Amino acid sequence: MRNLFVAVSTDQNVANLPPILQYAGRGDWVIWLESEEARNECWRWGSEKVLHRRGIISNGHPLGDFMNPREVGECAYNAVRQHLNRGPATVYFVMNGGTKLMPLGLTLAGKALENAPVAVRYLYSNPRPVVLFSYEHPIESNAPWRIRYHHARMLSLPEIAMINERTIPEDDVRWQPGKPFPETPLRDKKRRNKGYLFEKEIFYTTLSFLHGFDRDGYVIKEVRWGPKIMNEKQVEAELDVAIVLNNGVVIDLECKSGRSQIPKQKMMFRLHIIREATSHLAQTYIVRPTGSRHPRWNIPEMVEVIQEEQFKARLREILSPFR
Repeated sequence: MRNLFVAVSTDQNVANLPPILQYAGRGDWVIWLESEEARNECWRWGSEKVLHRRGIISNGHPLGDFMNPREVGECAYNAVRQHLNRGPATVYFVMNGGTKLMPLGLTLAGKALENAPVAVRYLYSNPRPVVLFSYEHPIESNAPWRIRYHHARMLSLPEIAMINERTIPEDDVRWQPGKPFPETPLRDKKRRNKGYLFEKEIFYTTLSFLHGFDRDGYVIKEVRWGPKIMNEKQVEAELDVAIVLNNGVVIDLECKSGRSQIPKQKMMFRLHIIREATSHLAQTYIVRPTGSRHPRWNIPEMVEVIQEEQFKARLREILSPFR
C-alpha cells in the first residue's frame, strides 16, 4: 500500500471521490469514518463499488459524536494507526465530507501523526473552479497547491450513478476531451423527428464549443447524449445532453423543440431524480430552438430557459466559473 485515504461517509459521497481517484492506485486503502446514520443507511456502499472496480480497498470505521471535532480527530487517528503496519507512504485526509466541523477534527488527527513515519496531506475538491487544493497543513501552511485533475481518472456518469445506487447503461453516445467526435449510432440514423434532430444539434454544438474551451480536459470529464438513469430495471429519467465535470458536478441540458407545456410538478420531480442520482450541485437548463415561441411555462425558478441563438454564449458563461 502506497497511500491511505481517510474520508467522512455522507449521503453526498461524490465530492469525496475525485481527490481520492487523483492519487489512489491498485492496492491503496480508503477508510470511511461512519456515523451511526451512515452505517444504517449504507452510504459508503456505492463508493466502495466504484473503488473496488479500480482495485482500491476500502472499509468503514465507526464514528461517534460527529459534531465533536476532538472525537472525530481521535477516531481518524486511531483508524490510521491501525493501518500503519501496512506501511503507507502518505496519509491523505479528504476534507469534503460531513459537517463544517469535520475538517477541524481531521486536522487534529493529522497533527497527532506528526511523529509517525508517514507524510500527511490534506485534500479539498473545490466546486468552482474545478481544481484540487492540496495542503501540507490547512492551518499552518501558506497557500495550497492548486492541482488540475487528471480527467481520465475521474468519475464517469455511470460511476456517479453507481455511488448513488443507480445505474446508467453504456448505450448512449459519449465524448471525452482529446477524442474525435463520435458518430451517430447506426440504430439512430433513420430517426428524423424534430425532437431527436434538435437534441443531436445541441449535442454536437456542445462538443464543438468544448473542444476549444477545454481541449486538455482540465474541467470536463465527458459529455453524454441520451443517458438513462435507472433504479433497478425502471427508467427514472432520461437526460438529453449531460456534461460531466471532473469534480463530479453534472450539467443537464434539456432540449425542448415542441410547444407542449412542462408541468412544474413533473420538472421538480425530474430535478429531484437527477440530484439524487448525481449530486445536489447538479444544474439543469432548458434549451429552445432559434425563433421558437412557447407558452408561459410554469417551471421552477432554478431552471433557466436558453434560446438556441444564445446557447454558445450562455454555455461559456455557465462553464467559465468552473475553469
